[in-house]
Amino acid sequence: QRVSSPLVIEGFVKNDWMFEGVFPVEIASDGETLAQNAGQQQAPDNWTNPGPVKFRTELVLDVMKETPAVVIFREDMPKPKSPDSDEPGPGRTLRIPVVLVPAAQ
Repeated sequence: QRVSSPLVIEGFVKNDWMFEGVFPVEIASDGETLAQNAGQQQAPDNWTNPGPVKFRTELVLDVMKETPAVVIFREDMPKPKSPDSDEPGPGRTLRIPVVLVPAAQ
């Protein structure tokens, strides 16, 4: 997918990826974060209700040439490593490859 700025992303996420109605979203290229923002629940959905939650985020970035990148969705509150631990385990991620294109002038 070829995308440009601002990149508006809307969709649904499992409610257990969110905490307080948000979860981290970023766009990166060659390991460098180019933009980040929170995916935020959208009314009438609420992250405390079971099931999928509607979300929206907007990533603003500036590229001068076509740039391969990846949009990364991150779980906000990973489950503990073990039942008797407060230390968070590895968080789930979803990565979607994209090509960034300069904004039309």
